[in-house]
Amino acid sequence: MLEELANRRLTRLESQLTQLRSDLLELDSGLSDEESETFLEPVENTLERAKTRQEALAQASEDSVPDFYDRYVSALDDLDVRLDNLHEITGYIELHARQRAEDTEMIDDISEVCSEVISPLNISIIVLPTIWESYAIFPLQERGGEIYSLLAPRHANPRQYQPLLAHELGHALFDQVGKDRAYHDRMWEIDDDWGGERGDFAEYWDEWYTEFLCDACGVLTFGPAYVYAISDYLHNQRPYRLFTNHPPNALRLRFISQLARDIFPESALEMVQPVLTSIDGHLNNQTQNKPEDYDSYVAEELLTLVSDAAQREVDNELPRITEKANSDESLDEIDSEIKYRVKVNRKWAQNGG
Repeated sequence: MLEELANRRLTRLESQLTQLRSDLLELDSGLSDEESETFLEPVENTLERAKTRQEALAQASEDSVPDFYDRYVSALDDLDVRLDNLHEITGYIELHARQRAEDTEMIDDISEVCSEVISPLNISIIVLPTIWESYAIFPLQERGGEIYSLLAPRHANPRQYQPLLAHELGHALFDQVGKDRAYHDRMWEIDDDWGGERGDFAEYWDEWYTEFLCDACGVLTFGPAYVYAISDYLHNQRPYRLFTNHPPNALRLRFISQLARDIFPESALEMVQPVLTSIDGHLNNQTQNKPEDYDSYVAEELLTLVSDAAQREVDNELPRITEKANSDESLDEIDSEIKYRVKVNRKWAQNGG
């Protein structure tokens, strides 16, 4: 029979979903059963749609069988894709659960950063920290979901580089607020005057917005500590290289440096001056590697619009943080809302400059 192969496939896929449900609900990830169900629901809905089409095929007239069979196979294809996604999600949650039990200190440290930084970013999310090869964040649910997997690498001195987590959390802020309208409109106005094919300029800056916004989140929440940490990560031989999906390191460093000069209290600016000088020296030395068309892609007014958008969205606690970072006050006496950031800024003040 035509549907025999499809029915066997449906049985296999349903069996996989049953096992994934069992595995997911048994994990000690810190998520409630209700929160775990949010991962399963889209797949289960797709399974029900496939079964509905299976029944429709069984009742179809002989002439309409090919069409109903095609719809049935299409639903199975959708189920396969959703199951692949659920396998990946379950893998990340399982890794988080294991590390939560075994690498408690680092996972707890990342969680502490997230708890402190989520507040000034004005976002409401659940973060599952996972030790990985690099920094990244991505939502585990469909659009509009609040559960994120946050990846961070191992370090000999992890607290010095935890400010980079604020950049990743900035992506969750972007998911909630989207791109600034004034930025979008001005980007296309510049594109119209830029020359070349329509969209050549906008293609880059449309992608770059998020990274600049996330860098601004790092600067606004961690202050000098973020400038020190990100300057290490963006240091390379060809900082002017152009990529569509990521702004050049040189442009990010210039943006971060200018934002620091614009918003830092005087004491914070003094603390960060050594690294700002190092950034300028590095970028000036690497100009021989700058592409000929690099300067044509630089739009300072768009960077200003990103900076303005970030400052509207993020609470600036830097005056309070830098005051405490430069004081002799015991960490035990510092408000828990800023304690981690005070601690990290003190560490950079001692070892970074």
